[in-house]
Amino acid sequence: MADKYDKQKTARLPLIESVIIIAIFAVVSVIIMQMYLSADRIQKKAVNISKATIMAENRAEELKAGSTDYSARYYDNNWEEIAPGEAESGKKASFTMTSRITEERCGEAVAMTIFRITVTDKSGEELIALDTDFSTDRAVQIHD
Repeated sequence: MADKYDKQKTARLPLIESVIIIAIFAVVSVIIMQMYLSADRIQKKAVNISKATIMAENRAEELKAGSTDYSARYYDNNWEEIAPGEAESGKKASFTMTSRITEERCGEAVAMTIFRITVTDKSGEELIALDTDFSTDRAVQIHD
């Protein structure tokens, strides 16, 4: 009779081990899935910050080249520009870029303008703020 009891005890042991291994595997699987989803969100945000940086740098170059258009620009999820009328009339803009003059300094020979270019997402979170300045030569009058 003792022999029969020992066989049942040893038969239960692999079953308990299997249940414990499956439980550990389930817990680890949940943790890994959470990490994957978190990494995916972080990666998407990093891509948006990178694209926002490129767009802001392009805008800074336009302003340095003499553009006087300081209006806001709107972009969709794929960073394609949306006309302001479309952005306000239903086609929701995912990103907004604003440009504004923060300071102007004038000297005898040079005028300096400082711009702040800001890109925000649709929730209003700032992705990047770029301060850029450039100088323009002013006409210098030479007296004889």
